[in-house]
Amino acid sequence: MSYIYNLALNGSYLGEHVEIIDCHAHMGPHGEFHIPRNTSEWMIKIMDRIGVSKAAVSHCISLESDFKVGNAIVYEAIKKFPNRFIGYAVLNPHYPEEIEGELERCFKHYGMKAIKFHQSLHQIKYSSDFERYKPVLEYAESNNLTMLCHGFPSPKKLEEIARGYINVNFIIAHCGSWNMREELEALFAAKHIPNVYVDSSGSVEWYGAFEKVVAKVGSDKILFGSDFPWCNLAFMIGRILFARIADEDKRKILGLNAKKLYKI
Repeated sequence: MSYIYNLALNGSYLGEHVEIIDCHAHMGPHGEFHIPRNTSEWMIKIMDRIGVSKAAVSHCISLESDFKVGNAIVYEAIKKFPNRFIGYAVLNPHYPEEIEGELERCFKHYGMKAIKFHQSLHQIKYSSDFERYKPVLEYAESNNLTMLCHGFPSPKKLEEIARGYINVNFIIAHCGSWNMREELEALFAAKHIPNVYVDSSGSVEWYGAFEKVVAKVGSDKILFGSDFPWCNLAFMIGRILFARIADEDKRKILGLNAKKLYKI
């Protein structure tokens, strides 16, 4: 078995051997179900215990209700724990008059590194409503930013958008998910379009699925994501640590690819 596999199997502290960056985490309470240990303080404790150096986060409030309030809370967490949290700016396209000012605030003042779309919670249809995201996409294109996108309902439509904004790196979330058609569309986009990636967050996988994803798109196009603290961070990272892939691939997925996309 591989070196990283044995580290995990023996209970070694991972942070001393491999850099781990979680590209898809959240923060704060959810409006529909309880999330234990959802504060920045608790998240840091759990990250330290496992050996995760950084987590890219969006706040649940930003996704469910007031995106400006949620972004401000993430900024406070970044200030409290420098170099541990990477901030996602969440923008709700239903409030176009707020977009420009919030982008400036997030990237000029808050020091955020990327943008988070959740078209499902923001009730945006790729087929008919995605033009609402155009001001955000144009800002990202001008500033070479990364965007994390909830990959549904249509990764195929996101593929079309990615080809139109070549300076934006798009991460399609939840690779290895519960919908095979959308899964294949996301993998096709990641394999054939240079600026499209996938992450491993919050996925319901069958045995051997992750190895198949790596074989199909290559480890250069996959990032480790957990949906922590919605999901158990140890469980989510274990799927990478114990996967039957090379250590070089694991290192790319666990942290090296994220360092490139977030420019850290």
